[in-house]
Amino acid sequence: MFNITATEQPSLLFGYNSRWLKISLLVMFLLATLIRLDEIKAPGHLLDREYTSAIFARAFYFTNNNAIEGWRRDIAVIAKDRQPVLEPL
Repeated sequence: MFNITATEQPSLLFGYNSRWLKISLLVMFLLATLIRLDEIKAPGHLLDREYTSAIFARAFYFTNNNAIEGWRRDIAVIAKDRQPVLEPL
């Protein structure tokens, strides 16, 4: 019924030079841009996340480094414990 020889290839909806591939990628990029525009209006949220991540990284580094003084390690752990958990660890 369907005889495809070695030289013939079935036409794909999303082939390498397909118009549908280009259109769908353009639509995805536009949707991603629209979603991102909502977050750009709230830069404080992004700064809080970076600050919290830095506090967590500092505490993990100080906990696993024996060259750091004990009081610095304790303060880093206390600061980490006071931060809100935004992501699972």
